[in-house]
Amino acid sequence: MLPVEIAEEPAAALAGDDLDTAGGVTNCHTMPKTKIAVTLDATLLDQVDEWVRQRRFPNRSQAIEAAVAEQVARFRRTRLAEACARLDPDEERALADEGLGSDVADWPEY
Repeated sequence: MLPVEIAEEPAAALAGDDLDTAGGVTNCHTMPKTKIAVTLDATLLDQVDEWVRQRRFPNRSQAIEAAVAEQVARFRRTRLAEACARLDPDEERALADEGLGSDVADWPEY
C-alpha cells in the first residue's frame, strides 16, 4: 500500500448536510479542510490516478474526498432507512387516524 498525502486549502465552514451531488459526484468544496495521510492499496490508487488523468477529478485529494463524501451520504441514507424500518405501522396509522379524527372546529386558525 502506498501513502497518499492529501493537502487542502482552508474554506468556509458548512453545515453537515450541505453536500452538492450534482452530476453524480459529491462536491465538498466549501467544507473546512484538514491535511491527512491515507494509505491505499496500489491498485486502488492506480484507479484514482486514472480518474485524475481522465480529468474526472482535478487531483487525488478531490477524488478521495468525493469517495468519502459519497460513503458518508450512503451511510446517512442507510441509517434513515433502518430507523424507518423500526417504526410500527399500526402505531403510526393510529397516530395519523387520531389526527384526522379530530373535529375541524378544533383546528387552529391560520
